[in-house]
Amino acid sequence: MMRRRFFFHKLVGNFNTTSVALGLVQTLSTVTETRSSITFKEEEIKSQLDIDPEARPIKQKLRPVAIHLQVSVKRELDKQVEEGIHDKVDSIMGPTPWISNQVVVPIGGKKHENNPPDLFDIRLTCDARPMNKAL
Repeated sequence: MMRRRFFFHKLVGNFNTTSVALGLVQTLSTVTETRSSITFKEEEIKSQLDIDPEARPIKQKLRPVAIHLQVSVKRELDKQVEEGIHDKVDSIMGPTPWISNQVVVPIGGKKHENNPPDLFDIRLTCDARPMNKAL
């Protein structure tokens, strides 16, 4: 029989505490320092993906952004370009063989109280399924 050691992390805050009340989870320590995000620049991380040479590049069809999220998406993209996460693509760079759709995920599904009425808290990801098949 193989023994495994499990570690559980409990988030302390406005979260359900039923597991603590039932004695299923014990709070061992409290973390007071938090970071909202960590950004790595391209120069800091070097990686290489081995792509199947037989893979055919896929250009996914455009999925329009919902009207009520367009301002939030533009704000987030501008922020990520400014932070160096993304580069703007222009005609000088030429066409790219792979095109993956962005996926807009509203965080918490509602507006942040400090945002103007037309801004939502969002997370931007991409649909990388076709690219993952080529790895």
